[in-house]
Amino acid sequence: GTVVVIDEEKDNQVVASSKAQDTKVAGVVSTKPGLILGDGGEGQYMIAHTGRVKVKVDARFGAIHKGDLLTTSSQQGVAMKAKPKMIDGEPFFRPGTILGKALESLEKGEGEILVLLSLQ
Repeated sequence: GTVVVIDEEKDNQVVASSKAQDTKVAGVVSTKPGLILGDGGEGQYMIAHTGRVKVKVDARFGAIHKGDLLTTSSQQGVAMKAKPKMIDGEPFFRPGTILGKALESLEKGEGEILVLLSLQ
């Protein structure tokens, strides 16, 4: 359930997210993937890019409700409810920061919820 981003230091690597609304979001570490692509190996993790996945979330930045869009938070490896910018009175979410949609709610604190993962 750990949220990961593209590693700026090494090619073809990911690291736990640590910046809010990061455009380098790459997916979520999954322990039960439906399909595995590529070669596995020691020190490698299975990263989900799409599908229904349990994700670590933090509702201290705003309660999370079913259908809310999620993004990376400043908490390492944890997602939060995405907050839009208002442009001409319309909500706008920064491209490349959306991880997916919450399929479960979390009113407060930290936890793990099911998310429809769809990087946008």
